[in-house]
Amino acid sequence: MDDGVISFITCVNNDNLYHMCVSHIQSLTVPQGLRIELVRVSGSVSMTAGYNLGMSRAHGQYKVYLHQDVFILNTNLISDIMYIFNRFPDVGLMGLCGVETVPESGIWWEGQPKFGQVLEFRNKYQFLGFEPFSSPVREVAAVDGLFMATRVDLPWNEEIPGFHLYDTSHALDYRAAKWKVVIPYQQIPWALHYCGTDWDIPSYQHSLERFRQLYADQLLNPKDNC
Repeated sequence: MDDGVISFITCVNNDNLYHMCVSHIQSLTVPQGLRIELVRVSGSVSMTAGYNLGMSRAHGQYKVYLHQDVFILNTNLISDIMYIFNRFPDVGLMGLCGVETVPESGIWWEGQPKFGQVLEFRNKYQFLGFEPFSSPVREVAAVDGLFMATRVDLPWNEEIPGFHLYDTSHALDYRAAKWKVVIPYQQIPWALHYCGTDWDIPSYQHSLERFRQLYADQLLNPKDNC
């Protein structure tokens, strides 16, 4: 792996959204000595399978896994990521919003307290802001999968089917490996999630059921996931 490369990995099924996503990535300020790599994955049967394939293709030590409908607004994102990973060497994964403890339901946003912020579009633009904090990072148990940046590679759990719960399972796997999972301080949101209103409930329930089976111990013992 090349520590001078930041790999942006995305599972793609909509070229128009991905084009917008890439245009924002290409507008980022790239610090001297670093370069950006784009890794596109198409035709994935699940997010975990797609991200494992993307990981195998990527050359960068530092990786950003993001949805095709996420548009990065913070042009200093790369410097901010590197600052956090360099200052806090025990941080393995960071997201933009997340929760301190994953509830028994397995649904991270049902837990408390939540931290972070993001701009979102679902029929209208809205600001999602959770509990404020002023430190550079806030440790959490799980993050939303719209944006996940890593400094070390862990395999994505391909027993999680479909395109849901991959984010919570991956965060719990990092914590089990003794890496910290954090939300960075954002004065203003770092990204816009143009997520729309489509929601495949049967697919979500299938992923959630399998997640609950695989991570039952962490859900029954919340102190183990944060």
